[in-house]
Amino acid sequence: MSLSTQPSSPSVSRKMARLAIGILIFIALYTGLWFYAARQAESYVTRLLAVPGVDGLSGECAGLDVSGYPFRIGLFCDSVKLDDVSIGASFTSGALRSASQIYNPGHAVIELDSPAEFRMTPDLAAAATWDTLRASLRAGLSGLSRFSSVSDNLAVNLSLLSIGETGRLTARHGELHARQNGTALDVAASLENPVLTIGGQPLAASAVAVDMTLADKAGLMDYDMRLPGGADTDAGTLNRVSIDLGNGMTGDLSGPFTIDADGLVSGDFTLAMTNLEGWRQALGALLPEDRDTVDNIVNAITALSGQNDRASVKLTARKGTVFLTLIPLFVIPPL
Repeated sequence: MSLSTQPSSPSVSRKMARLAIGILIFIALYTGLWFYAARQAESYVTRLLAVPGVDGLSGECAGLDVSGYPFRIGLFCDSVKLDDVSIGASFTSGALRSASQIYNPGHAVIELDSPAEFRMTPDLAAAATWDTLRASLRAGLSGLSRFSSVSDNLAVNLSLLSIGETGRLTARHGELHARQNGTALDVAASLENPVLTIGGQPLAASAVAVDMTLADKAGLMDYDMRLPGGADTDAGTLNRVSIDLGNGMTGDLSGPFTIDADGLVSGDFTLAMTNLEGWRQALGALLPEDRDTVDNIVNAITALSGQNDRASVKLTARKGTVFLTLIPLFVIPPL
């Protein structure tokens, strides 16, 4: 006679009870750790912003709150204020919201509400508004490795109070990307449908894009922003600066450059342009006081292109002065 055995009901019940107790203990521990980490983060940010650091940077996060339980952790501020007394700069903005996944804390997503203001001594002031501004960043123990931001319907008003100069830049869509590339820093930015207004005269474009590499500047994305010492000049490469004004007016600039201790630019560049006459009219209208300079530059480029409306020429910058062959065209102010 064969015997068959069945699991006893009490044994199954005990296993289920142990499993349930284990789950409850895990949830309790996880919850406690999450709220402890949130309190520590809130306390750290408050202390960090309240007292100026050795670099003179301080700030305020009004209505600071840390939330996102159970699977996220995020920092929320009703408004943001930053001050850097070392360079005489200040920044204010609307609400800030950030979040990162518990399982991937090095990747954060940030949203910033309009409006914002930036001021820098002695006389630079900027005010910006936008519909949406989002950023994404990847961070490690030493700093950021990547940063990206996108904005929609951006408007920036700039003013130099001492000389009474004002300008306005608007764009339907804008992007900014930066990443560490060894010891170098790669930076790319683009604007869709930008309009630059100077002195009440607008200059509209279909698109503008900048792609550059800055040598030995990867440290700008580190938390301590530590850079190699001993260098008297900064160096980089304009991989491509492009602008499309529509109506066949395009321009592309590329080449290596350096910036010396006095902020003067030197470099060797290739400039390609189409519809030179259109450029003459557009820049002449935007800069009426410099119309003669614009005419001279376009005339020189046209002559070197064989009187064609499409040109590719070499430009040389030496200590801030830009030359076309041996002809000085204009001066770049110190940066």
